[in-house]
Amino acid sequence: DRISLVHAIPGVDVDLSLDGDDFASDFQLGEVRDISEFAGRSLAGLAARRVGTEQPLGPISATSVPAEGPASVVVHLDETLSILVTAFDDTAPSPAPAPGNGLLTVRHVAAAPAVDVFLQAPAQTVSLAPTAAVNLVVPAGALGPASLLRSGDALLVLPDITIVEGRRSVVYVSGTAGEGSLVTPLD
Repeated sequence: DRISLVHAIPGVDVDLSLDGDDFASDFQLGEVRDISEFAGRSLAGLAARRVGTEQPLGPISATSVPAEGPASVVVHLDETLSILVTAFDDTAPSPAPAPGNGLLTVRHVAAAPAVDVFLQAPAQTVSLAPTAAVNLVVPAGALGPASLLRSGDALLVLPDITIVEGRRSVVYVSGTAGEGSLVTPLD
């Protein structure tokens, strides 16, 4: 099963290397690359540079690529604006949603504190900490109004998303607390 690398650092395109070997050139926000060949490998030697330069983007807090997929490894910012790598298991939760429903997975990879994910239909609010994910069963079709809240104030409105019956849609919340962006590379 595939292991994907997801770029979630706003405002910068990067060249990535691992232990001195380039493996992702001109890697852009929202882009997904297959890194299955690195399964189980340590990312301690991961380096990020601005595209076409030798300018490093600072230290990277990294762990290891999962030993097997499906999984996503996300390069993003933490609350101190340092580069962080977080792995997510892409195995669909079980049991599968009941007929007429799909699954919305929201992953918090923003340089921001915890947020609340608020959906109007069906009405639900779930707290989401940095580097965590939440799975929500929702009716198939247009998602309807959905937003991220902090202390009751709306930070971001989720983009228009169509939920497919029996399938999962994944939304990455990325960016910084003052200026967020949403990336939806997987479904």
